[in-house]
Amino acid sequence: MLLWQSQHILRMRIVLLLFLNLLFICCVPASQLGTTGLPENSKVLEYEDKSYEAPIKTVRLYSSDIRAGEFRPAVTRNGQWNLLLEFDDLKSERDTYYLRILHCHQDWTASNLRDLDYMTQFNEFPINNFDFSIDTQIPYVHYYITL
Repeated sequence: MLLWQSQHILRMRIVLLLFLNLLFICCVPASQLGTTGLPENSKVLEYEDKSYEAPIKTVRLYSSDIRAGEFRPAVTRNGQWNLLLEFDDLKSERDTYYLRILHCHQDWTASNLRDLDYMTQFNEFPINNFDFSIDTQIPYVHYYITL
């Protein structure tokens, strides 16, 4: 039972880090790189509940099969991916986002596993599902992806 619980906690941490890493991936032109080779305003990945960009709001990760009013942790069984990640971008234009899964230990420190040690496919998922806001005071784009 303890092994089962620790596996679920580990999966939950992986999935939660997934949305933390959502906006961490970015391309920077070489002209904007500092002397260290990193962008001058580069972001450092923090292993906590955080949105890296100010216009990104309402980040939610939950089981896609929950009923209204139910609250359950965002975990899946091995091989049964049924999680829904969604967020709002307070911009009026569509942008391109990718999702990446990070593997961590129980204490939220990064593990030494390579992507292919815990993934069966390439670890970069494009977020292609989106809806534009309609008749709202603040225009936004709602993005979502099922894992």
